[in-house]
Amino acid sequence: MSRIRTLEELVRNHHRLISSAMQALYDDVLSHERYNREEDPNDDEYLYYAAVVSNDVYDLKMHIDATLSVWDGSK
Repeated sequence: MSRIRTLEELVRNHHRLISSAMQALYDDVLSHERYNREEDPNDDEYLYYAAVVSNDVYDLKMHIDATLSVWDGSK
C-alpha cells in the first residue's frame, strides 16, 4: 500500500506542477492577445489565431486536470 501512496503523491506533485504551467501559459496567451488587440485591433487573422490557441490550451488544461485527478487520489 505504501507504494500506491507514493505513486499517488508523485502524480499529485506533477499534477500541481503541470496544472500551474498550463494556467501560466493560458494567462500569457490571453495577455499577449490583449496587448496585440490594443496595438492592432484590425488584425482579425491574428485575433482568430490567438483565440484558437487560447481555447486549445484551456481544453488541454481541463483534460490534464481531469485525467490526473483520477490517478492522484483526488477524485
